[in-house]
Amino acid sequence: MEKVSTKAIILQVFDYSDSQLIVHAYTKEFGRMGFIASKQSKKSKFKVLFQPLFMVELSFYNNPKHEMQRIGNVQLWKPFVDIPFNHGKTFINLFISELLSKTLKENIANLELFYFCSQSIELFDHTPTNWLNFHLSFMAHLSKYLGFFPTFGFTVSHSNNPASKEQEKLLNNLTTRPLAHFAELTFNKPERQFLLNKMLEFYQHHLPIGELQSHLVLQQF
Repeated sequence: MEKVSTKAIILQVFDYSDSQLIVHAYTKEFGRMGFIASKQSKKSKFKVLFQPLFMVELSFYNNPKHEMQRIGNVQLWKPFVDIPFNHGKTFINLFISELLSKTLKENIANLELFYFCSQSIELFDHTPTNWLNFHLSFMAHLSKYLGFFPTFGFTVSHSNNPASKEQEKLLNNLTTRPLAHFAELTFNKPERQFLLNKMLEFYQHHLPIGELQSHLVLQQF
């Protein structure tokens, strides 16, 4: 076995037993990986770092024969400055985490996708105002890396609720504005709900992601 270190984005964390956690992460060097982490060892303080979308550096012994690797050490790579202290951002963060958990499945490195995700999360964290539309912009631009960037032809012609001309303008505004300028988007609450539903419909058309639970919380924004 080889001891390795990799930068990683935490996707999901589950209790496995009274003493262990299951951690799913998207890593720079290996793509998606599953890990076992202890809750009760001298390193149990590290479990506070296993939070959705925390960007960390993991050390572990890589055993290709095992589906789950055991974490030896973890430290913050890019600490959050605002998300943990902002309830609205926390809800969006949970939604992005669930979305990535359902879409990032490959166990091979994809540096372009990894850095897109990490840099986007960092941008969201460091944006002090006008961040309510981040998840919409992120979904639109993430789809480029997943292989199905929207033209929204299917959204209009194959949906049970085709978009109106005004709604098509909203979709075009969302998909043509660079993610780096997402804070310039000025959608109101009904527009955000329409766009979120369309984007989820679009993802579900292309990927077997099923229903997302965390998007229900976003209906209050």
